[in-house]
Amino acid sequence: MAQKILARKSGLKRVEVGDIVDIEPDFAISHGCAFEIIRKFQQLGAERIWDPCKTAIVLDRGLPGCDGNRGPSSKIVREFVKKHKIRDFYDIGQGICHQLIIENALVSPGQLVLSSDPQALSYGSIGAFASSMTIDEMAVIWASGRIWLRVPETIKVTLNGRLSRGVSVKDIVLKISHGLLSHADYKALEFYGPAVGAMSVSERLTLVGAFGDIGFKSAIVPFDETASRFLKKMIKSKFNPVSSDPDAPFADEAEFDIAYLTPQVGMSSNGFSAQAIEDVVGREVDQVILGCCSNGRIDDLEVAAKILRGRQISRDVRAVVIPASRKVLLEAIDRGYIRAFVDAGCMIQNPGCGSCIEAHGQMLESGERALSTAAWSCPGRTESAESEIYLASPATAAATALEGEIADPRKYIK
Repeated sequence: MAQKILARKSGLKRVEVGDIVDIEPDFAISHGCAFEIIRKFQQLGAERIWDPCKTAIVLDRGLPGCDGNRGPSSKIVREFVKKHKIRDFYDIGQGICHQLIIENALVSPGQLVLSSDPQALSYGSIGAFASSMTIDEMAVIWASGRIWLRVPETIKVTLNGRLSRGVSVKDIVLKISHGLLSHADYKALEFYGPAVGAMSVSERLTLVGAFGDIGFKSAIVPFDETASRFLKKMIKSKFNPVSSDPDAPFADEAEFDIAYLTPQVGMSSNGFSAQAIEDVVGREVDQVILGCCSNGRIDDLEVAAKILRGRQISRDVRAVVIPASRKVLLEAIDRGYIRAFVDAGCMIQNPGCGSCIEAHGQMLESGERALSTAAWSCPGRTESAESEIYLASPATAAATALEGEIADPRKYIK
């Protein structure tokens, strides 16, 4: 699929693995680092954005007024947006980049999407080729509308089986990441199998979004009826997806049976590896983060709210809930989830990235331990020798908040 999309966007009938192609993306997205991209854009001597209708900027980091050093850069971004008439701009508090782009149907199947967001691969959940760019690369795209890409090899991943009670797609990601790590260097992933077919688009966002953090160039779930139903609620135009040929030669194949998977707990500082919940239960935790860059969607909040409703979190734990977007927050209010979180003793943060800097970097003290639903890259930005950040599913996060130590969520799920 990666080869077909890159061939289409480069104007060629066919491309081979290793070819360097000159492409124009269908959409270029920047997130909280937009100020740095603007500075590089200006250093290039560029005067105009290549196409303001194909450019999106999302300020998904930061709490308004929480950091005196962040205000000026946000102001410059807003002025830049007005000057260049960028249509798709989302200010602080509206949500995290990859959630807002999907919610607003700015990406379609078969498109080529480039973003400065580490979770750019999330758009592969609907059959798009999406990849993460550096600040310098995104500045070049803004200025010229073009960038060189090398055509990656593709790994086929098949997920068989059915998830058991209390186990989620987040646990799949934590479990298989280490096994795929040796294949990660500038390769694409394609996901197949009955387990993938049974996933919602929200779950597929969790599945593919994390793999850019460990070195993959893209991760794609082939477009199917599930994605079609999801998008038809927002997009009326005809889709133009691609699919791999039945005899497509993959560089390698990996197959996983998830039927016997148990809840997992991961640490990015330990080679992107995870341990079964049974091996880590009982470790005391000072802070729990639900949401932020991963697992802050409505189905994630639902799982946690059902566990927390009518209960109180441990007095020794700070629990922070960060909805993925304003839309998710409003729906969670309507469904009573936010009331359940507040009654249980949780704090609610404005929609967005949140945890990378504020909840982990500013709220986590030296020597403390946190458990978060964040993606692999989040702890890497803030973790130090004096603190530990574990990664887990929303269910495990909720159970851990209740007990003040890493806890198996299955005891709370009927």
